[in-house]
Amino acid sequence: VEGVVGGIRVFGGVTLNEPVGGLNPEAVRAAIALGAKEIFMPTHSAANQRRHDGKTGGITILDDAGRLRNEVNPILALVAEADVILGTCHLSPDEILVLVREARRAGVRKVLVNHPELNSLAIPLAMQKAMASEGAFFERMHLHGNSATDLPGLAAMLRAVGVERTVLVTDLGAAVYDLDPVQGMREFLQQMATQGFSQAEIDLMARQTPARLLGLDPW
Repeated sequence: VEGVVGGIRVFGGVTLNEPVGGLNPEAVRAAIALGAKEIFMPTHSAANQRRHDGKTGGITILDDAGRLRNEVNPILALVAEADVILGTCHLSPDEILVLVREARRAGVRKVLVNHPELNSLAIPLAMQKAMASEGAFFERMHLHGNSATDLPGLAAMLRAVGVERTVLVTDLGAAVYDLDPVQGMREFLQQMATQGFSQAEIDLMARQTPARLLGLDPW
């Protein structure tokens, strides 16, 4: 789950989609034992993503009363014990807000709200601020056609929620994208500079905070 590719340290995790059994604590336990640095909630198996794609079914973390389903609790306990990152992925904004709060109660220190500007999420600013007040961090992605905002909108949202709670990523790497992650990251950092972010702010978002979340640097 951890290795070196082209001189760059890389880290792995597990995404709790249907192929690994969905909300499966044993998949989480195995991934952590192998060195996983992030446990991701469902992406394409999430009920929210299925609805956005015009499909039915999928995984939700909430019961009919809007409370966290019991099977999520052992996952939170495992993440808290290992002190790894909990990624919220393609859950709905309402699900994510509940998850952030319950994760904090369970002792999870590193909750990362993945690409809140993704068009299947489009998390409103007020909800993002509520998540930030519960200790969540936010993964802001390179805009490559599947976002609900433009670059100035992304920059404004980022500033409103907080540079100190931000991680810059590309979300690239899939074969459907022409841009590779290295090119995408370079372009994204340049775009952040055009939006008025200082080099120190960019360094914080692209290097320092990610390193701390990965456990490479102390807080």
